[in-house]
This record gives sequence, C-alpha cells and structure tokens, in this order.
Amino acid sequence: MAVWQQVVVKLFLAAAAVFAMLSLGGLMIFAFPVLALGAWWAVRHSGPLERIGWIALASLAAAEWAWEVTYPVTEGESPASWIVAAVAGAVTASLLATMDRDRTEPGRTG
Repeated sequence: MAVWQQVVVKLFLAAAAVFAMLSLGGLMIFAFPVLALGAWWAVRHSGPLERIGWIALASLAAAEWAWEVTYPVTEGESPASWIVAAVAGAVTASLLATMDRDRTEPGRTG
C-alpha cells in the first residue's frame, strides 16, 4: 500500500472514531469492532509519535465502548460502568503499546 493511501485510510479512521465518540446515540457500540481493527493496523504502520496518538484514540474508544455497554446494565447507579471503562481503556493501551510494528514492508527499517 502506498504512503498516500495509508494517510487517507488513517484520516478516515480517525475521523470515524471521533465522530463515533461524539455521537450521543451510542454509535460506538456498533462501530468499535471495525475501529479497533483499524487502530490495530494504524499502530502497526505508524512512527513513534503517531503511534502514541493512535494508542490514545483507540484507548478512548475502548473506554467509551465499555461504558456504553455497561451503563444501561448498571442504570447509572453504581461506579461499575466507570471502572469497566477505565479497565478497558488501560487494557487496550497496554495491548497496542506492547505490539510490534510491521517490519515486513519493503524499505522500512527498524
């Protein structure tokens, strides 16, 4: 995949993630599986600074997804939905941060 194609896909993924997080209708519940795969791909094909941004975006998306799933169950009466959201964000960040970059592309070093 050419560099310009990667940039276009990453911009689309970032815009979709931000739109899903800002929607009040619970769009993240349905969009998160696709966005999580996209973030995984983006982290593998990014430099160090861009990688931090993708990890932060994916962690926020995972936290919001977990909160949207657990909030109706707890009816907002307990802190469980916030705890589950914090754990989901932390787990997503740690999984993506420990993942190796894709080193199989021709011309890419280190």
